[in-house]
Amino acid sequence: KKAELIGSSNLGDVSNPRALAAEMQGVADERSQCKNPVWHTSLSWAKGERLSTEQKLQAAERYCELLRSQLGKKLPDEERAAYNVWEQHQVAVYEHHDKDHDHIHIYLNRVPLDGGAALPTGHNYRFNLKAIKVISEELNLDPLPSQRQSIKDRRPPVQDTRQVVRAALVE
Repeated sequence: KKAELIGSSNLGDVSNPRALAAEMQGVADERSQCKNPVWHTSLSWAKGERLSTEQKLQAAERYCELLRSQLGKKLPDEERAAYNVWEQHQVAVYEHHDKDHDHIHIYLNRVPLDGGAALPTGHNYRFNLKAIKVISEELNLDPLPSQRQSIKDRRPPVQDTRQVVRAALVE
């Protein structure tokens, strides 16, 4: 709905979103026990800030490049440094036109084409904040609003509830 595929990597039939999803699931089923193989994230820009399609794709590719930091101890340092998510995974990038600000959606098969370990998703909100900050600085974009620069919710009742839940889980 109101979305346009602006880039992809390692995918066959890009004309049909259902076919893309089936292709990603097929790769994951063949090579992994991963229960949730598709990583989805969106990158949004400030209202009024307009990027070219090339800049949006550049941001998506840079996001994928930064994802290798998520590999942590799964790969030795030298292998992690050479790892290229855009080249070793299936990726689809859609530009969405349903809001009054520019944004894209990145769908990434966490399972690499060679059947290695799936990209981990732990702490992905914290990772996203760091990645967005790097991408914004590199593309000389407006910085994130201050309330979006932390994983802490600025609303005290929400933070209080989280602390209660956390304490109950620990107990």
